[in-house]
This record gives sequence, structure tokens and C-alpha cells, in this order.
Amino acid sequence: MYDQHPDFDSDCASGYFTFQPVSQATACQRYKGKALDALPIMVKFQKQLAVQIVPEWKEGYCFYKQLKKDVKRIKEWMEDDRMLSMKDNNSSKVSDSAAAANPSGLIDSRKSFARPLLAISNKLVNNSRFLWVERLNNITTIDKENVQETEIYETKFLHSSFIPMELAVQFFGRLDAELNRVNGFFKLKEEEYTLRAHALQLQMATLLELRKVLARARQDAAKVSHVSSQGDDSNNNNNKSAEITLDIWSLQLAQEAAMSKKQVQHAEKLLRSAFADFYHGLGLLKNYCTLNIMAFSKILKKYDKVTGWNASPTYMRAVETSYFATSSKVVKLMDGVEHIFTLHLAKKNHRETMIYLRPEQDTSIKLTSYFQGIFTGCSVAFVAVLLLKLTVSPSSPSSVDPQTDANAENTEALFYVSSSVGLVLLHLYMYAWNVYLWRGARINYTLIFEWAPGTELQYQQVLLLSTGLTSLWMLTLILVKLCSTLPYANLAPFLVLVVMFAILVLPFNVCYRATRVVFLKSIIRIISAPFYKVKLADNFLADQLTSQCARRWKDEGDIQQLLNAGKYLSALVAAAVRVAYAHYESRVWIILYVTSSLASSVFGVYWDIIRDWGLMQYKSVNPWLRDHLILEKKRIYYISMVSLR
Repeated sequence: MYDQHPDFDSDCASGYFTFQPVSQATACQRYKGKALDALPIMVKFQKQLAVQIVPEWKEGYCFYKQLKKDVKRIKEWMEDDRMLSMKDNNSSKVSDSAAAANPSGLIDSRKSFARPLLAISNKLVNNSRFLWVERLNNITTIDKENVQETEIYETKFLHSSFIPMELAVQFFGRLDAELNRVNGFFKLKEEEYTLRAHALQLQMATLLELRKVLARARQDAAKVSHVSSQGDDSNNNNNKSAEITLDIWSLQLAQEAAMSKKQVQHAEKLLRSAFADFYHGLGLLKNYCTLNIMAFSKILKKYDKVTGWNASPTYMRAVETSYFATSSKVVKLMDGVEHIFTLHLAKKNHRETMIYLRPEQDTSIKLTSYFQGIFTGCSVAFVAVLLLKLTVSPSSPSSVDPQTDANAENTEALFYVSSSVGLVLLHLYMYAWNVYLWRGARINYTLIFEWAPGTELQYQQVLLLSTGLTSLWMLTLILVKLCSTLPYANLAPFLVLVVMFAILVLPFNVCYRATRVVFLKSIIRIISAPFYKVKLADNFLADQLTSQCARRWKDEGDIQQLLNAGKYLSALVAAAVRVAYAHYESRVWIILYVTSSLASSVFGVYWDIIRDWGLMQYKSVNPWLRDHLILEKKRIYYISMVSLR
């Protein structure tokens, strides 16, 4: 457990997080049914659950898939038992002899594997009181001062003469275990976020103190400036040394005020990001409760439908009164974040607070997709025209024009020069693919890259920019090929570079300005990386240009980073040997060329698959992969490994 901050009570409803009390019923009502509205109603719940779970919390969710398998197993057994009963009814002679031999009505043990499902009368089965869920309080003593209390749920059956079948006992045992696990996980996360709330409160108090220091510094500077101006008015030629002293003091106070202002602005920026991250996490925890409640409800309804029982009302009462479903701390903490953010970070503007904490999705995605489709079609058409123009030979090859040959050489050189544009576009397309996969796997890349909420680009927007520039690039190459004799036609490919640079440095709030500013700042930090520590967001971009492993080895002292540098060095050596072999074709150089290339390839494949991806673990629960996978389809990992080889 933890030492509670004196400004917080047990419900986190004091100190900065002081609000109107929220009842448990109101708290539950606020999150039930709201998290899944964005998904289509006809989508199966298992797919909804797979889409909305937080990958880092995967072990804490209700194992709906396994419970569904248990219900399916019960259904298959009942179908087999029903077929067996039909065969028994068709064999009347066998039935009569069995009834005469067994007057008590007992069923042969071969056919009575967990037969109580069929033995229970309709009156008992349709009565939800044939079972109840018992809640036990497990008290664990951590030390003399800290005692941890845990709820444990266990299903009991009222009628011992109608003990359910083995599969039913197994199902409810697993259901109890899932409920206990969800409860325990929620308590741990709730305590974690409560501690984070305390830390944020202390940071906010520090910010308020900085603001007070800044206000006092400004007041002192204003007083000194006022005294200095009065001295200038009264004594123009006297006390020059005193005036110089006052001016120096005023300058120092002004510099201190400017430094304090920068510190306050930096602290405000960090706190805004911290509160946004904290609020987002609380929203995920709220959604966690909603998804698990729906998972228990869905699986119990399936069970009742298959077996004909009426267990759902009784068990759902236990679920809805459990701790994770009734606790209102998360709701109060969210209200607290909104209150603090509005009061101290948004100039008491609640609308601005909600825009920052709950950024709305871009409503122009449909329009973006429309223009993306147009540019994609243009790009494909232009590529086809360019390939056709390059492959079709001239109609009269006998006529040779020196001017035409010179233009052809210039055109070929321009194609090589403009290929750098293609490299930039390739990176844009790959980034769009990354964003698509990140969103599909629910990876919070906005938080990882420390971007302001709402400023990240969707993959449709990245593709719009990529396809638009591709269309322009292909068009300029076609113009160079078709109109090479025109003056200044060879400058057409450079138009794409000019457009790219103009889009990047455009100061107006168009064409994703927030993202461009972040990109430019990251580029500046990458260029000055030898003098500053590289951050994760910069490292992702810098790794596209050059590896940061040497710098990380210097900062962290990790020998693995030095081995990673050896991988890149081996690739450079292989490339250098290849160039040397192209100029000096001999047996020695070809042996060096093959050896260096083979060593570099083996080292690179080993490092990428085993060290970077963490795959090829033969003891893993997933054959030759790793225990925890982000993507559900395992074949994607196998295809990636094969393609890399």
C-alpha cells in the first residue's frame, strides 16, 4: 500500500480534487454503454473487445474467448446427448428392457456424464435462485500498518441433489476466476492512478508557487523602474552612480522575471501534457469497466441460451455490485482533472479544457479520402504513361540528332537527381502504413511521441499528402520526357523539391501546421544531437536517417547498443568492399565481397528478428515467436521474418 497524501481522503475527493459527491449508481451510469457507441451495433462483441482493449492491460480483461469456448463445449455435449436420446427413443425394445432392469429410473453411467442438466426440472432451471454467488473478503496483512482486503467471488448451487454437470462447474469456476481477476486488476490500476493524482497535485502546487515568484519579480521590477524614473525627473545631473546602480538592479530583476516566465511556461506545457495523459488513462480505465461488464453479460446470456438456465440475473447482480463496477473514484478523478485544468491551465474556460482533454476526431476525413482517391488515380495513370514512354522506342531510330542525344543525357541525369524525391515519398507511404497499423493495434503513438492531443495525423491525411506529391512528381517527369527540347524544361523536377520545402516552412496555419512545426523542431534537435540528448520521438525520425546506437551507448553504457553499431558498421564495410570489387575484379576481392556481404546479412537478420523484434523464442507459447503479441494474426510475424530473410 501507499502513504496517503494529507490533502486527499480515501475517495480522492479533497484537496485539488474536491467536487460534488457522486453516488455509486450515478458513477456506474456515467460509464455504462458509452464507450462502445462508436462501433457498429451488428459487430460481434468479441471483435469489439479485440478492437478496444488496451494491449498493455490485455492480461487484466475478462477472457471472453475462453469462456465462449466453454459454452461451445457445453453446447456440443448437449447436442451429442440429444442425438443419443433420440437413438434411445427409436430403440423401444432396448428402452423397455432397460426400464424393467432398472426400476429406480437411474441412467447408465456411460450415458450420464454430467446428466444433471437434463435431470433438473424446468421449474428449477428457469428459477434464477438455484444458484448464488458468495462474496468472501480475503484480508492480507502486508505489514503492521497496511492491511489489504480483496473480494473473492465463488458460485454456489442451492440444491445438492441437482449438482450441475462437470462442464457447468468448470464454466462457473472459470467465470468466478475471471471476475476475481478483473476486480484485482482494477484495484491495482485505481491505486496507481490515485498515486498519480497525488503527484500531479504536488506538481500543480509547485507551478502555483512559480507563478507567485514570477508575480513578485514583476512587481519588484516595476517598483525599481518607477523609482528610477522618479529620480530622472527630480535630479537630472546628481547621483549618477545611484542611478546606474538602480538601472543594473532593474535589469537584473527584469532578466530574472524573464527567466521565471520561461520556467513557468515550460512547467505549464509539461503539466498540460501530464494532465492530458492522466485523463486519457482514466478514460481507458472507465472503458475497461464497461467492456468487462458487457463481457460478463454477453457470456451469461449465451450460457442461458445454450443450457436453458436462468443464471444471468443472479450472476449479473454479483458483477454489478462488485468493486470495479461500483467504485466512483475514477469518475471523481476525471472531474478533478477537468476542474484543475479549467481553473489553472485554461483560464477558467471549460470549453477549452474539454477540447484539449477530449480532442474531437477530424470531421474532414471523408473529404480527405475523396481527394486521396483522386490523387491516387492520377498517380497510377501518370506512372503508366511514364513507363509507356520509357519502354516504347522511337519510330525512326536511324535518324540521330546530336541535340536529341544531349537532351537524352540531361534527362537521364535528371531522373537520377529527382529520385531523391521518390525516397522522401517512400518514407511518407511507410509512415502512413505505420499509423494504420498503430491505430489498428491501439498503440498510443501520440503519447509515445509526446505530441499534443489532436495534432497527430491520420493515415488518410498522410496518404493525401503522399499521393498529391506523387502526382506532381510523375507529372514533372512526364513533362521532361515529352518536352525535353523546350527551354528550362529540365528544371521541372526541381519544382517538386520547391513545393516540398515550401509546404514544410509555410508559416500559415494550413497543411497541418502543428505537425510541420513538430517535425521541424525534431529535425533541429537531430542536427544538434551531438550536443543534446536524443529523445524517443527524435530517435524514431533520426533512425530513418542514421542509427543512434552510438549515442545511446555513450549515454546509457549498454553494450548491446555497441553491438548494434557493429551491425551497421558491417553493412558499411560490405558496401565499401563491393565498390572496390567493381573497380578491381580479382579473386581476393570477390572472396572479400562474398564474405563481408554474407556476414553483414546474417548479422542484420539475426539482430532484427531476435534482438529488435524479440522473435524466434523456441520456448514461447506462440511457436517461434514470443509470449506477448500485439497483432492477433500470427502469420504476419512469420511473413515478416521470411521476407526479411
